[in-house]
Amino acid sequence: MRFIINIVTCLVLVNGLAQTRKMEYTNCSMGFVNSAGEVLVPFEYDYLPQQYDTLLLARKGKKLGLIRGDGSVFLPFEYTQIQRLGSWILVTNERGIRPKWGLLDAKGQQLLPPEYEEIGLVDTSWIWGRKSDRTVQLMDKSGQVLFTAPRSDGPTQLQPGFDRQSVFIRRQQSTVSPSWVDLQGQPLNPPGLEGAIWSNGKQVIVRRERKYGLVDPAGKVLLPVEYFSMQPLPNGHFSVEDARWQKGVLNAEGQFLMKEKQSIVCLGDQPGDYYSPTVPNPGLGVFDPQGKRCHEGCQALPLINPTWDYLPECQYQRYSWLWNHKNEQHGLMRADGKLILPVRYLKIDYASERHPILAYQREANNSWSAMAYDLEGNALWKNPFFRLDFTESPCLLFGQKKPDGRWGFIPMDQPESAELLYDSMKVEKNRGILAYKGAEQLRFSLAGEPVKQTAAPSSAEPSFPGGDRALMNYIANQLKYPEEARKQGIEGIVVLQFTVEEDGRLTEISLRKDPGGGCGEEAIRLLKNMPPWVPAASQGKPVRRTRMTLPVKFKLN
Repeated sequence: MRFIINIVTCLVLVNGLAQTRKMEYTNCSMGFVNSAGEVLVPFEYDYLPQQYDTLLLARKGKKLGLIRGDGSVFLPFEYTQIQRLGSWILVTNERGIRPKWGLLDAKGQQLLPPEYEEIGLVDTSWIWGRKSDRTVQLMDKSGQVLFTAPRSDGPTQLQPGFDRQSVFIRRQQSTVSPSWVDLQGQPLNPPGLEGAIWSNGKQVIVRRERKYGLVDPAGKVLLPVEYFSMQPLPNGHFSVEDARWQKGVLNAEGQFLMKEKQSIVCLGDQPGDYYSPTVPNPGLGVFDPQGKRCHEGCQALPLINPTWDYLPECQYQRYSWLWNHKNEQHGLMRADGKLILPVRYLKIDYASERHPILAYQREANNSWSAMAYDLEGNALWKNPFFRLDFTESPCLLFGQKKPDGRWGFIPMDQPESAELLYDSMKVEKNRGILAYKGAEQLRFSLAGEPVKQTAAPSSAEPSFPGGDRALMNYIANQLKYPEEARKQGIEGIVVLQFTVEEDGRLTEISLRKDPGGGCGEEAIRLLKNMPPWVPAASQGKPVRRTRMTLPVKFKLN
């Protein structure tokens, strides 16, 4: 039986993460250091979040501000509350139950003054705000007011309508009914029409006695009020459920384009976009707007939360994966039905309309290969890589050429000239790209540009010679799975506690947790045979004694 030894690099006081929040106990101030002991954020804050980021919420005294990952100030320390709202920032300098909020853009510039009781988003395209006089405003992304809704005697919010040209005004505990309006605030509901709940100006959905139908603005019946549910789709059709529990898509004339026992969704928001069932149905496939079946044997899945969904060129709602659930193969199509990549790939990644598409296939030797394609489905390179990933820049990827090879940044125009220098690389969404080279860690921006590090800290904790990566390699090479544990199929985590002396010796070794079968004894043997550690230091001088904890995971495979 083969076995795998997993080392859990979670040392107390020596965090296995590359960036660690620390506290100076002399003045109770917080900062961040990396695994090499270098200061990333200076020790001068009363509060910092546990997770390191390129933008950090920080507190000095009773005031909050935002600082960048290098410690420079992004927002001054003059706020009592700071919250994220998509790519915007909510701020207030008031306390209490109902403070007045303002809104800043991603660069910290004021979009809305601090005079709103509540601020929210409408379909990520618009901003709404409610003032203390109960008026509600709709603004565009730049903060320009599009319209102001009339005052209400209850709380009011704006929510997305059924398309990008309408807004739903939701009033709670109010004598004024909810209503749909256009982007200028003009009502879409015909006056005096009983049970109207939605209108696009040409058609009106009505609800009567828990059933739904469709009429024109004059009240002429287009679809009888007999459907258990009815939802308008972006391209002028309607998703319905009839009395026989059949779900499907109707056109405005009442003709079923398709039926299914499960719901059917429109893949995009244009009149020519296609449809697909919400659950796998090889016999149903994907349909065009007239109900004609195409792309048989697979299901279309809208792209959800791609890696770079905040890029303005993302447009991920215009693309869909094709998925054959029997053989787990994928393809890629536009929402209007244009096939980009056929259904034969193990995995397909999409970032934006400016980035290449990354698609994986399985080679004859059972390894993966990754290739970059344009939006027409043409291969951009002659030779594939083993693994590829995006940067924020459309001109630069990162990855590795071979399964056991090194990583590096890959220019799109000259992939063969890529310098593969690192043991591994990974992207932290909305934060940066990390590269590891031995015990060294390097940080890059999302666009692949190096991030400068700052000076070393005044103190450092004990560490294995060469750092955490060297410790992992030592344990992987020296630890032997106990024969008794292997026979009995014992797996688990051994937790060791020990003291690092001033000269680096390890003393007072004890077991805090032992799954048995000789695992604890083997972990103690390994620890006793370790070379002297680098002792803790304060102001450049060794610290006498430091208590540490080391978990080691034993796992059979």
